[in-house]
Parts: sequence; C-alpha cells; structure tokens
Amino acid sequence: MSVSIKEQSILLRKNGATYSEISAKLKVSRGLLSKWFVGLPLSSSEKEGLLKHQKEVVLRSRSKSKLSRQMKKVFGERQALVGGQKSFKKFQADPRFLVGLSMYLSHGSFNNPYLQFSSDDEGAVQIFLDWLIRFLAVPVSSIRCRLYINSNIPYSEAQSGWIRKIAINDKQFLSPVVYKTRQKSKENGSNKGFLQITVPGINNIRTLSVWKNLLFELYKKKA
Repeated sequence: MSVSIKEQSILLRKNGATYSEISAKLKVSRGLLSKWFVGLPLSSSEKEGLLKHQKEVVLRSRSKSKLSRQMKKVFGERQALVGGQKSFKKFQADPRFLVGLSMYLSHGSFNNPYLQFSSDDEGAVQIFLDWLIRFLAVPVSSIRCRLYINSNIPYSEAQSGWIRKIAINDKQFLSPVVYKTRQKSKENGSNKGFLQITVPGINNIRTLSVWKNLLFELYKKKA
C-alpha cells in the first residue's frame, strides 16, 4: 500500500502539485515526501509546469492574505464607527470629554497606527492622561512616555520632574530624544522638555477619528 501512495505522490509531483497539496491529499508527511522526491527526475515540461503551479499557489495565498487583511480592516472600522457614535453620544455633554478631544486635535497625531500626544505643559499632560483613562478606558500600564529634551538639561532630573507630576513610573519611559539648541534651560529649572504620550492599538485611533468627525458635525450645528 505504501508503494501505491509513493507512486501517487510522484505522479502528483510530476503534474506540478506542491508538497503541501500532496501531503493534504494523501495524508503523507512532508518529511517522507522529501525522501521520496530526492533525485526525482523531471522533464523540462514537468519542471516548467511545477514552477508555474508554485507561482499560482503563491499568488493565491497572497490574494487570500490581502483579502483577509482588508476584511479585518473593514470590520474594525465598522466596529469603531458604531462604538464611537455610541460613546460620543454618551460623553458629549461632559465638558472634560470635549476638552480632552480638542487637546488631541491640536497636539495629537492621526498619521500613525497608534495614539500619540505631545506637550511640554505638565497640566495639559495630566489632563490628557486622565482623559485617556476616563473616556478611552486605556490601562495605565499600556501608556508609554518619551522625553524630547535639550542636551543642557539633565535627563534624570527632567524625568523625575515628570514622574512627580503624573501617575507614570520610570519603567514606562522609552529612550529619550536629546537635541542641541543654543537656547539655555530656564534658570528656575522648570524646563523638563516635551513629553510624548504613546498608546499602542489602532482601535484607539479609529475611535478618535470617529469622535473628531462627530465633534466637527456638532460644532457646525451649534454655529
């Protein structure tokens, strides 16, 4: 019986079938197929047919993957639209929600697959962090910070200053970006650089995009 399966495998291979197709069809391991096909003589037409079929398999696989990604994106955007509309209606009467959303429109980014907000104002950062937790339900542990700081300001000092003001620990800080300018740090030592808040997850950006559009619509109605 094993000889018959081997013969079938070789016939399928000569007709252009891939290892995966033969293994699935005849329930034979790829390892055993490799042993059977070592030194298997193939004519020019058989080699050409095998190569052509392999290319077709790759193209089909890529098409399926692309379609799957597109469907996942459409589904995610649809969920964000429905959820964003529902949550906006729930929060729009709360001035804190509108303040935080307006802050992100002026200091945040919609160009990345993750949420990013930057400011050198400690009060603004505190308000925005509270907004993230309160309205987007972002876990504090998922928040990451990056300092953009002048080279004449000690990093440890600047980081400690931010940590004292916001509920973020030092392990949530990413490597700083240090730059050089001719401008000297403030004499009172209050210059702690710009703090960039980053939260991974494209769903946050999708929700923010929905909220942004609804905020614009609300403004037009009030104007």
